[in-house]
Amino acid sequence: MIVLRFGLVAALIGLSLLGSIPSTQAAPLTYSGSVGTFLSNTIWTYVDTDSYTVYAEAGQTVALDLVYAGSCGFASARLDVAIGTVVGSLNLPPGGGSGYVTFNGTQTYSRVMPSSGAVEISVTINSITLGGIPSGCSFLYDMTVTGASLTSSGSDDPTLAAEEAAGLARVHDSSLPVVIYTPAVANDTPFIDIRDLTGVPLLYVSAEKLLALPDFPVKNTLIARDGLVSVYKLITGEYQVNVGPLTDGKVHVIIFDGIPRTHTYGYTFGYPR
Repeated sequence: MIVLRFGLVAALIGLSLLGSIPSTQAAPLTYSGSVGTFLSNTIWTYVDTDSYTVYAEAGQTVALDLVYAGSCGFASARLDVAIGTVVGSLNLPPGGGSGYVTFNGTQTYSRVMPSSGAVEISVTINSITLGGIPSGCSFLYDMTVTGASLTSSGSDDPTLAAEEAAGLARVHDSSLPVVIYTPAVANDTPFIDIRDLTGVPLLYVSAEKLLALPDFPVKNTLIARDGLVSVYKLITGEYQVNVGPLTDGKVHVIIFDGIPRTHTYGYTFGYPR
């Protein structure tokens, strides 16, 4: 009871001191997830990414607090943390070591945003091969983001502004050699529109085809394919887009949770040519 009363008093004092701060100040955003790698031989490469799209204003400081735990088994990896661009990296396991190693810790990153608009917050694990035995690293995290919001209040980027005005939302992944569009809001006419980086259409999945799919297919189902681009509906209810194999032998995979998406993650695999 003493702790509770002290907390209430402190909260009231805090409110009185912060009375001049606009009530529109964005509340912290929280995310949890995991990324991991698995190496089957010396030439296999693997990258796994979780990403979240938020919005921030020019000159605003976006801060990211990361609480993590994980393990590496006969392997090591590098974790890249991005706020629009990479703001920090972490070696896994953080203190080195060999064999099976567990770890945990905290990290804080921040970035002053150069422009207003959508910002991709992401954690990416990159495998580092240590030999020809099966190995890998897992990384579990809780992430708190301040200085950003889930909705846009306008964009200095004319392309993003035009897309928002047209009711389009991008499925963000900076590693993809394509752009994926869906409706910005859930409605009766969902679609997936995939274009190359110059805007040339590559693959379009219509509302008719999407609405005919079960919410949770009994098996991962190919919806459409054209050239190097394939779209699947997964047993989890998520959507997956594969791009490749490209000239370097790699296939880029992105998975998003709905139309429109709120969470994306992905990975890259393949054999170098």
